[in-house]
Amino acid sequence: DNNQLTFTNGNVNTLTTINVDASALTDDVDTFRVTLDASQTDADFAFNVTGSEEDDTFEKRNDGVDNNVDFMGGAGNDNFILNASDAGSTTAYNGGDGTDTLTLSGGQIVDDGFVSMQDLEVLDSEAGVALNARLGVEADRAANDAQAFTLQGSALGDDVVVDAAFDDDLIINMNGGDDNFDVSASSGTVTFNDAAGNVDANDTLKGGTGAGDVMNLTADNGTADLSTTSNVETFNVVESGDN
Repeated sequence: DNNQLTFTNGNVNTLTTINVDASALTDDVDTFRVTLDASQTDADFAFNVTGSEEDDTFEKRNDGVDNNVDFMGGAGNDNFILNASDAGSTTAYNGGDGTDTLTLSGGQIVDDGFVSMQDLEVLDSEAGVALNARLGVEADRAANDAQAFTLQGSALGDDVVVDAAFDDDLIINMNGGDDNFDVSASSGTVTFNDAAGNVDANDTLKGGTGAGDVMNLTADNGTADLSTTSNVETFNVVESGDN
């Protein structure tokens, strides 16, 4: 079942906490989605959400409203969707088990935006939104150290800069567009993935300080221009579907 709960409007004069507990949902076919609608403009509401054992989504659509949000994902593949400008100390997200994603609906997420997050595996953006992020010590702490952190790029011009404090391994799926992925300060291993024809001189792609960075280019009858790619030690050409 697709279970959904949407909060609209509302007006209170003091801090009011709303608790949502979906932990009783354990069937494999269950999903759970909580939405803060754009019409919910009262920052005095706080939302504590405990997810199910399946896939949970929390959508914050009231951009710029400083609600306290504490989203605890369960065992499934969970997703927190918000505008990057709302990410920070008041937006807590614990992905829990599974492959958990932070999705940007707009804006640039700075490193302090990750200060109240943990157990994340993927950072991406919604359709029609470029991925724009700065990753440092807080993002490093929020990422799940047990595996590489994935940056899921858009078809637009993505802009991600990683500083030396972020030393987790990275998988960067570029997906076209004129991109800037600068990992030159990081010691983590970087793996770039894209179709060969998508990589050209309009992209700035910089691997890290280590000697194990890789670019996987999917054969698409296109020609990759690597003139603005640096600090990558291994280039693999793979068949479509192999990567």
